[in-house]
Amino acid sequence: MANVEKKWKKLAEKVSGLAAEPLNEDETKAALIDPVLEALGWDPGNPREVKRQHSVTGGGKVDYALKLNGKVKLFVEAKALGEQLDDEKFKTQTLNYAKHGNVDWCVLTNGNIWRVYSRGATNKVDENLFFEVRLTDLLTEAWEEAMGRLRLLSKGSLREGRLDKEGRSYFTARRADPRVEEALKQLLAESSPELVALLREKLPKRFSKKVISVSLQRLAQRLSWQEPTAEAGTRRKVKGTYDYDHHFKDKPEEMKELYNRLHEAITQLAGDIKRTFRKHYIAYGVKKKKKKKNLVEVQVQSHQLKLFVHLPYADIPIKRDIVRDVSKKGHWGTGDTEVRLETDKDLDYAMSIIKQAYEQM
Repeated sequence: MANVEKKWKKLAEKVSGLAAEPLNEDETKAALIDPVLEALGWDPGNPREVKRQHSVTGGGKVDYALKLNGKVKLFVEAKALGEQLDDEKFKTQTLNYAKHGNVDWCVLTNGNIWRVYSRGATNKVDENLFFEVRLTDLLTEAWEEAMGRLRLLSKGSLREGRLDKEGRSYFTARRADPRVEEALKQLLAESSPELVALLREKLPKRFSKKVISVSLQRLAQRLSWQEPTAEAGTRRKVKGTYDYDHHFKDKPEEMKELYNRLHEAITQLAGDIKRTFRKHYIAYGVKKKKKKKNLVEVQVQSHQLKLFVHLPYADIPIKRDIVRDVSKKGHWGTGDTEVRLETDKDLDYAMSIIKQAYEQM
């Protein structure tokens, strides 16, 4: 694993080193794009797997066609390092290749920036963008998230259908009818007696009407942070402010669900715990002597939640392998103890540490 990470870091460093030297498209392919494809498990030297200058019905040749069992699964259109991928001509060209070639996914890249598009999510080019990732992100604190996105383009990912699954989930969520969402928000916010009664039938007896009502109101609040669909219009974010969407826009549904359970557990710990969305993390804090003090910060990644808890590592009675001391390591947030949360099986353990931190504040 360490060798793999080292290989990717070298590619990212190569981008930084080449930034000052203008490369043409062929040089970019040789220096960056071919090595990235190889690192993702593809064989650029095998034309049965990586076909170059693949002819597309309707005219034109896409730079790479990636195949599995003889079937094209992904197009990659290359541009020279330093080319601006926002050029409408480049985006339209790439999407047209996918549409005419009947290929679900296509990539537009200049070696550093990799933009992944769905062939037909909408009729608008920019709304077909699934995600964008940069090789140079691998040299930053966001390297794990960048690595998770790049791996969606791997041979293994396409064979197992991971790109299809995550892409469908993302674009389906964007197409939700806003009228249904508004009606649901209203039902939740009002804690409709009929809805409360229905939930009491489904839940254990310890869930009182009051507990259910409070949970419904919190769900309504959470829904208000979801990104509106194109039909409802696009909400503009005020510069310098952040929200739920900022952290979860491209994240898998499993991470959203895991975070939602964590949020419920933290806010039920005490009534004075408040949440604040920051650029790089979500903070949960408490006011002490008219001053807000953070209890825990949550950094959202593609495959895990990183929790930075304000508790000395030495104070944790039972230390498991998902916990480490980061008091002398650079990280987002200010907590000294890092807890890596990948599934809800570790949620109770993580909450025991957060509860201890709260009691020691």
